[in-house]
Amino acid sequence: MKVKHMEIGKSHLISRTLPIFLISFGKKPIMKKFVLSAIIYLSASLILLAQPCDQLLLSESFTAAQPSGWTGDFNTSVLVEGWLTESGPTMTPLTGPEGAFMGTHYLYMETSGPAPVNASFSVSTPSISIPGTGTTTLSLAYLMYGADMGTFLIVINSGTATDTIFTRSGQQHADGSIDSWEEITLSLNDYKNASIAITFIGMKNISGLSDMAIDEVQVCHINQTIPTLGQWGVIILLLLLLSIAIVGIRQFAIPSLS
Repeated sequence: MKVKHMEIGKSHLISRTLPIFLISFGKKPIMKKFVLSAIIYLSASLILLAQPCDQLLLSESFTAAQPSGWTGDFNTSVLVEGWLTESGPTMTPLTGPEGAFMGTHYLYMETSGPAPVNASFSVSTPSISIPGTGTTTLSLAYLMYGADMGTFLIVINSGTATDTIFTRSGQQHADGSIDSWEEITLSLNDYKNASIAITFIGMKNISGLSDMAIDEVQVCHINQTIPTLGQWGVIILLLLLLSIAIVGIRQFAIPSLS
């Protein structure tokens, strides 16, 4: 089963402990209304997050040696370090994927060569215009299998700033099987009304057992606005206070004289 991972900015959208917290907290009678409201709002947000794109701003499955409009450290030979497309296992055993996440091809960073430790190789998307309303996300699958795995970064260049929105170091996956690919979804809402380029950077470790890979890169725009983690906290706090206020009024209201 492929792993799915969702992030908003640098924070997880939903903690695994939230449902457990709500269930245990909801056992207290005065909190039942609050818990019910929070669960309903959470479900509504998940429905919005899972809906199809209203507009697909970028979609790349890496069937070409160098995707159209992409730039960076591409190469066409496994004898040269850098990013290249592949349809099966990488040249070096015990690192990299055995095959694509979806379809036939993926993009990976070949690290067998003379480049020193921490040598970096990067590839960038074409310019992408982010709408000023709604929600825009970057989604992709990545795989980091290899005993000497280096560091993987995703960087946004908006023309006025360069931001790292995702980073992982060291081996993240137990093997290179198809099921080891991990899906992530990252928010691009901080770049509304901007033209951005997304750069994927790989940093080599001490050996060639550092072949990281990406696949199915998509930038999706949804017309509705999905709450951020910070907004979630404010909404749940308000629901909590409202529930406590309602219970308090009912408990301490003056009995009717009739």
